[in-house]
Amino acid sequence: MMNQVKNIVNGFVKELQRKYGVATCELNITEEGSRIVIGGVMLTDKQKAILDRRLQQAGERVEWRIVILADQEPALGWAHVDKIPTNVWSRTLLQDHISWLSTQVIIKEEPIKLLWQAKDFYCVQLVDATIGWIRAIELTRLAGAPSWIPPEQKASNRPELLAYIDRWLDVPYLRGGLTYQGVDCSGLTQNIYRHCFHYLLPRHSMDQLKVGHTVTEPKIGDLVFFEHHHEKTHHTTGHVGIVINAEAKLVAHANLTNGKVMQNMMSEMLAMGYEFLGYRNYDVEIF
Repeated sequence: MMNQVKNIVNGFVKELQRKYGVATCELNITEEGSRIVIGGVMLTDKQKAILDRRLQQAGERVEWRIVILADQEPALGWAHVDKIPTNVWSRTLLQDHISWLSTQVIIKEEPIKLLWQAKDFYCVQLVDATIGWIRAIELTRLAGAPSWIPPEQKASNRPELLAYIDRWLDVPYLRGGLTYQGVDCSGLTQNIYRHCFHYLLPRHSMDQLKVGHTVTEPKIGDLVFFEHHHEKTHHTTGHVGIVINAEAKLVAHANLTNGKVMQNMMSEMLAMGYEFLGYRNYDVEIF
């Protein structure tokens, strides 16, 4: 039994190394009588859930005594970025490769939680809970815990909201991007809500879908969610846009297929192969 648990855990660690360039966990396995105990540290609850599921599928039951770094006050402390935008990568890498871009830091004053250090990178957690890797040379360590307070949520009027969205039209699509040099679908909606309402959405579309509440008849400013099935890769990805005309079912979104931010009718999006998932409202005020 012990050998099988070790094989499953070691396989999981190697998978993390392939995916992220470094294993973001340090685990030890011991026997206490008839029990197998896994201790140490892991980055997130999601990692623990995946490994626990694999152990259960193999018929193994273990006792967990681990620390989840994302839930703790960081032993490595806090930092700010030195410049904006600063790229946040989904893995450690020796040379920047745009396909590994996860997101970007666009507000210099926001505190960054340092979770893990590996080579020339820190694994970090941003204020929107995104976890990724930033090069150490792009961070300035802070003394003690930051006193940052997020800005108070505000209302937006319709002309200002639509004018801000118009500024994004034709910006190139960039997976992980958050700026006018390139943006992805959830980066666009996060930017709009952040600028117009001081409302901090999660970074990724399927996480944005989990917050707010479902509506059947959308209003301007509501988000609309889709799944997109890619014929070439056979992968399915989430997609999000913002309703800019509820009566006409007109949506602004960063369109991977066309490679830019654009406006489309809902009927056009369905014709492009987007599968409608639903509308979400976040109780923001538009007047």
